[in-house]
Amino acid sequence: MAWVALTSPFSLKNGAQYSAAIHLSWGEKLIATNPMVAQKFKAAGFDNVTCALNGATGTVEGSWPGPDTDGVTLPSEVTTVWQWMP
Repeated sequence: MAWVALTSPFSLKNGAQYSAAIHLSWGEKLIATNPMVAQKFKAAGFDNVTCALNGATGTVEGSWPGPDTDGVTLPSEVTTVWQWMP
């Protein structure tokens, strides 16, 4: 069992757990809160989302409850994505 780094574009798998490293711009880091960032991931379709910001960087984790989805591209704030491989 391990976290495996993905490269863009990648596929989201139904029921899989994901973790993303994010880097916010100077302006974003001034106003962003953990709940605000988590809500953006929830709005994108993720479930069970948690966020831990530390200044301009942070980690967001969540699961994908939707159907398998191919060709997903990363927003500019997301620097790395990992999928939990049981």
